[in-house]
Parts: sequence; C-alpha cells; structure tokens
Amino acid sequence: VVFDTMVHPRELPLLRALLGVLHVPGLGLAAVRPTGLRLMLRLGSSRRRVLDADALAAYRDPYASGEARRALLRALVSPRFGEFDEIIAGLDKLSTTPTLIAWADHDLVLPRSEMRRILRALPHARSTTIERAGHFLQEDQPEAVAVTIANFLDVTRPMIVQEEAQQ
Repeated sequence: VVFDTMVHPRELPLLRALLGVLHVPGLGLAAVRPTGLRLMLRLGSSRRRVLDADALAAYRDPYASGEARRALLRALVSPRFGEFDEIIAGLDKLSTTPTLIAWADHDLVLPRSEMRRILRALPHARSTTIERAGHFLQEDQPEAVAVTIANFLDVTRPMIVQEEAQQ
C-alpha cells in the first residue's frame, strides 16, 4: 500500500523549489525544530488543524536532538537522487505484487502526476483517491485510510492465499 509517496523527485520542480528555500541561512534549522515541524504538518493537512499531542509527538520526537534535526535538514536539502533511481529501477520487480496506490485529493506537496508515474511503472496496481485529505492523509482521514486498506486486503488476501497454495 503506497500513500502519497515521492519516487521521482527530479520531476517535481515545485517540491524541489520548496526544499531549496531550506538553504536560506537560519530558515532550514528553524524548519526542522518542533515549531517548524508542527507548521509543516499543519500545511500538509487539508484541514489546516493542529494535530493532537500524541500524533504531533510521533512526528516530532524522532527529531528531538540537534543531531537528528541536522540529519533531517541534510536529507531535505540534499536528496539522494541515486537512491530514488534505484527504487525506480526496481519497481518492475513489484509488477505482479498486489499494490494499492492512494492519493489525497488536496496534496499540496506531491501532485497527482507522481501517482500517475508510479501507476505507469506498476500497471496492475489499483489506485484510489482519499477525499478531503492533504499530504498527511492518514491524519486528515484516518477512518477512510483504514477502510481503504482493509478493503484492499479483503480483495487481495484470497488471491495471495490461492497463489501460495499453487506453489
């Protein structure tokens, strides 16, 4: 199950421009501090609401130390395109794997064109749109995400069991 995932960063000029802003002295480190992370989460939500304390902590706590924040900033300002190239090159290995690709209808971070690129690489994948959700669709529409995954598993589980029995 793939939700609003970046696979082709070279083909996302708006995202690259946004990440480029993090090179501005002082702005990058501010963006990865707790207040900056909270703002990014809020901007990535279609509801523009503040997450509850537990959800916010789950996103913020891995970056509690200065060292972890600097590592996050390095990853954001210098994406390792070669690693994405490896992922893209390996997608054909998943061509027969049951796959669901779900996208939020109001994702300001990743355009639907990214979903279409992934679907071209995985032509047997199913796709769906989560309504009234932003980039953090699991936070905006947790029930819809859970139902979407459960329905996908209900459909694919019998196919997987049947394939295993035939082997």
